[in-house]
Amino acid sequence: MKKFLLLLVALLVFPVVPAVPVKAADVNFWTTGGGTFYIGQTVNVVVSANSGDTYNAVTVNVTFNNLTYLGASVVGGWTGVAGPSVSGNTISFSGALLGGSASGGRDVLSVSFALPNHESQASINSSGTIALADGSGTPVNGGGNTVVFNAINPPPPPDPAPEAVSITSASHPDQSVWYSKAEGQFSWNRQNGVTDFSYAFDQTPETDPGDESKGEGTSASFPNLKDGVYYFHIKARNNVGWGPISHFTVRVDTTPPDPFGIATLNSSDTELQVYYSSFDRISGVDKYIVTIDGKVVEKAASGMRISKTTGRIVVDAFDKAGNKQSATLDISPNDFVEVSDEEETTTTGFDLKSALIALALLLLLQLVIFGIYRLIKRTRARSGKQKQAAKDASAPTAMEKQVLPPASASNTSQTAMPK
Repeated sequence: MKKFLLLLVALLVFPVVPAVPVKAADVNFWTTGGGTFYIGQTVNVVVSANSGDTYNAVTVNVTFNNLTYLGASVVGGWTGVAGPSVSGNTISFSGALLGGSASGGRDVLSVSFALPNHESQASINSSGTIALADGSGTPVNGGGNTVVFNAINPPPPPDPAPEAVSITSASHPDQSVWYSKAEGQFSWNRQNGVTDFSYAFDQTPETDPGDESKGEGTSASFPNLKDGVYYFHIKARNNVGWGPISHFTVRVDTTPPDPFGIATLNSSDTELQVYYSSFDRISGVDKYIVTIDGKVVEKAASGMRISKTTGRIVVDAFDKAGNKQSATLDISPNDFVEVSDEEETTTTGFDLKSALIALALLLLLQLVIFGIYRLIKRTRARSGKQKQAAKDASAPTAMEKQVLPPASASNTSQTAMPK
């Protein structure tokens, strides 16, 4: 039934009558598009019919050159009678406006093409026939425009900015580990096109080293580092500009743990308990290794028990950078007393109680010696003063020497007094 209706429409629209020659200006077909595109690119064009008369049917022929046909669709409300179909390099379509007509321009087809994959020129030309809505379907032929496409190679992609620099360190290879090396040594990769590097070394995690070039070298070293955490920052530049910043962490600890002592506590008649502890303010104490009489004790810990027959204990404290601090205790059987049920006696290589008693006795002895010295000095001073006083008392004064007459004169002038 559908084929019968289409055939009936075709007979009504396109009666078998000779074509009436008209001026080309009376009808034309127009194709949009054209211009310069990259090779292999897809382009779309729209083919339209245009006439100053009223028309209700159209036949369109689209000829293309150096293009690959991808597909076509009917636009403008036309009902297809034939096509769109392609034969060789020509696309054909016939359609009618059922129950209507058009005047002026009206779109007919939308067509897609692929440009060639090499630099060249391609073109599209359209032509066709319209049937006037005059009751007779008078056909009018018309030509169209030619559109040209220039297929060119796309420009090369712009150079990318440098990627993040990859950093390695021969002195501090693991960023999470502490090292006892006081010199930071770094090296990094150099990408193609990189002309400069900018870098900095400090104790701030996210420093931007700035845009001042440090040259094109791929290594750097920083000696005489103090203990602490440091960061190496670097970025690269090419003809596009500076790339992102890379950071590398360095942990330095050259100081051994703090000095410490070993203490022992009587545990039984035959055993002692050993205590020790050190501190490391930079990386922290990592482990202790205990050696008893020249033999390393596995899984040793503070508070461990040892025999009272032990001669020497050596404890090595290691921090997380591998620095070592050692303590040694020589044990003698005389360093501790027997343990009773009521009392435990603490003994160490250094007897604090005995030391305090000895210090008190020494101070008392010094006081006694000082007292004797002061007493002797005072006695000597007193004796000297007494001798001087006696000497002064026996000697006449200057006045006495002037008043008293000579002893001979005094004796001759005295007479006996009657009683």
